[in-house]
Amino acid sequence: MSGPDGALWFTEIHSNKIGRITTAGAITEFIVGDHPSMITAGPDGALWFSESDVEQSTNPNKIGRITTSGGFTEFSPPTAGSKPQGITAGSDGALWFTEAAGNRVGRLATDGTFGEFAIPTSNSGPFGIVTGSDGNIWFVEFSGNSIGEIAVNHSPVVMVSSPTVLASSTQPIQVSTLFSASDAENDTLTYTFYDSTVGGGHFAVNGIVQPEGNGQYFAVSAAQLSQVMFVPVLNSSDDLLFGASDGQVFSGWTRCGRMVHVQSFSHQQ
Repeated sequence: MSGPDGALWFTEIHSNKIGRITTAGAITEFIVGDHPSMITAGPDGALWFSESDVEQSTNPNKIGRITTSGGFTEFSPPTAGSKPQGITAGSDGALWFTEAAGNRVGRLATDGTFGEFAIPTSNSGPFGIVTGSDGNIWFVEFSGNSIGEIAVNHSPVVMVSSPTVLASSTQPIQVSTLFSASDAENDTLTYTFYDSTVGGGHFAVNGIVQPEGNGQYFAVSAAQLSQVMFVPVLNSSDDLLFGASDGQVFSGWTRCGRMVHVQSFSHQQ
C-alpha cells in the first residue's frame, strides 16, 4: 500500500509488525497487535489495518491504526470474534472492512465510531473489499460465491458564510443566513447548534432561549430552522458551532468563524 509519506507500507501477519519500505529499499518495522492482515491508507494521513488471521483459532479481532511515525492505536468492532479482513478507505471519509466470521461489513469513522451491516446471505465469508468508482463499497463473498455492494451514505456538509460575523446592534440574527448545509443523497436534514461561550449572546428558537456552554447543544428540524435566531450582546463575543445530520451520519461541528462580535458602528457578514 502506498502511504501518504511516499513509502510503501505492508503487514507482517506472523511477526506482528507493520513494515515500511522506501522506494530506495530502506525498511523500517513497527511492532503492533497480533496478526496484522490487510492494510489501507486512511483519510487522516495514517495507515489502517485489520488484525485477524482466518487460519488461527485465536485473534485480537481489532482494527489497527498506525501513523507514519509509528504511533499505534487499536479499535474493537462490536461483534466479538468477527475476524476482520479486507479494509478500504470509503468515499465518506470512513474505513470499511469485512468481518469474515461475523458475516458483516463494518464501518469505522476516524473518531472510533463503529457501524456494522449484516450480509443477507448466511455464512457468506466476506473477504476482500474496495471502494468502487461509483463511491460505493464493493466486497467479495468468498463462501457465498457472490460480489456484494453497499451504497455509501455520505455525511452532510456544513459551510459558514464568513469566518467572523460582526453585528452592529443587539437585533437577533437569522441563523440560517450564517451557514449552508448540503447532503449528497438529498436526505432531509436536522440542524444542531452549540454556543460554547457562557454569558455572552444566546440562541433562541421561536423566542425561547437555548442553553449555552457545558456541552449543551440543541437540534431543530428543517421546518424549524427559520425560527432559530442568535441574539448578540454588546461588546461580547461568542464561539458558535453548527452541524447537520441526515438521520444516520452527523457532519461534525463547523465553527461559525471563531465568534460573533458585537460592536456599535460596524456590520460585516
